[in-house]
Amino acid sequence: MTLTLAEARLALRRWLGDLVPPTAVTDADLDAALVTALAQLDALAPRQGTVTLAAAGTDQLPLPSTVRRVWAVLVKGRPLDHWAVWNGTLLLGEPVIGTVELRCHLARELVTQPDQTLPLTDPAEEAYLLAAAVETLLTQVVTVQARHQGPTEPLMAALAAVRSARERAGAALPRSVRVVRVG
Repeated sequence: MTLTLAEARLALRRWLGDLVPPTAVTDADLDAALVTALAQLDALAPRQGTVTLAAAGTDQLPLPSTVRRVWAVLVKGRPLDHWAVWNGTLLLGEPVIGTVELRCHLARELVTQPDQTLPLTDPAEEAYLLAAAVETLLTQVVTVQARHQGPTEPLMAALAAVRSARERAGAALPRSVRVVRVG
């Protein structure tokens, strides 16, 4: 997908009807909601990928912070039999020289520049991300409204609508099972 951070912010503002300056929601609020939505998307549909690490005769390699789950370790294209992950470190059964390829789930992280593309792979993930972010923002607004300003019925109706949209988007996410043959 090619949804940039700036486009995602604009889509959220459109959904919230918060387009006229001064806006009620800051970019920092929008970004925090996008971070929450990316974490929810990761839990529902983990992003599969590969990571290559350089090993210089060691049997312990620190994992990048984006690696969430390793399901296969390959050396020179062949699966390694004895390995484990412990406390952010890949533990190998024997010292390895060269590169180690990990097949893994990678965390989606929010980009920092408005023109950078968000880590999404298809329209279903985009729809889910935006709906989950709006749900997060509306939940915050409902809480503030209830605490300080009184009736929340219109906001609750908007929140119910966006929850329904998020659930539909979640059901549309592609599901895949990846079988990795080891050995």
